[in-house]
Amino acid sequence: VYSSAIVFAPQTSIVRNVCGRVPSWIRISPITPPTWSLELQKLEGHTATVNAVAFSQDGSLLASASYDETVRLWNPTTGQEVQKLEGHTAAVSAVAFSQDGSLLASASSDETVRLWNPTTGQEVQKLEGHTAPVWAVAFSQDGSLLASASDDETVRLWNPTTGQEVQKLEGHTAAVCAVAFSRDGSLLASASDDQTVRLWNPTTGQKVQKLKGHTDCCLGVRPHKIVFFDYIANSSLHTPLK
Repeated sequence: VYSSAIVFAPQTSIVRNVCGRVPSWIRISPITPPTWSLELQKLEGHTATVNAVAFSQDGSLLASASYDETVRLWNPTTGQEVQKLEGHTAAVSAVAFSQDGSLLASASSDETVRLWNPTTGQEVQKLEGHTAPVWAVAFSQDGSLLASASDDETVRLWNPTTGQEVQKLEGHTAAVCAVAFSRDGSLLASASDDQTVRLWNPTTGQKVQKLKGHTDCCLGVRPHKIVFFDYIANSSLHTPLK
């Protein structure tokens, strides 16, 4: 055990420095890196490009979305694949856990959003309504709403319990690529290829603000109070989202 520890330890590791040289009777040694890698786990299983990842709130699960049309659930501690969620018929572009971890949403180029039970791996709901690939999904903090963003230039709000479409938010003039709820759930932000960010009232479906200033595609928005306050104060920001 002592000898194998030295042989496989990185060249500048404490193990090598403290324990000394590799025993002379070991004739063949592996090529070792200079230092320990920062990589904790390498999760392998997907057979195509992986597009997105998301942790559950308690950190016990990691979800990944791939072009191989599957969602995989992993144990971050062991690196083991826990579930392979199959059902989408095209690339999966985004995943999001509900705050209580009871649901996982996935968005796909098959124009659907699917809801899964992360514990059993069973599909709970298939949300249909978009007429083009779906790029993003986001749960409200209380889990009562799910937002989805699509190439069809709309944002849809769904009831995760019933699977019913609650609101269809129209106004963007190009693909919508990201959505995010404010912490208190009073606002929903959407980012689009039309170079704008729009703020919506999730309850009424009404547009609250149209934020212009970007000169290229808007790729993301984040549910941070400071971000929302800045947008409301100045609807023509010229700085990138952070």
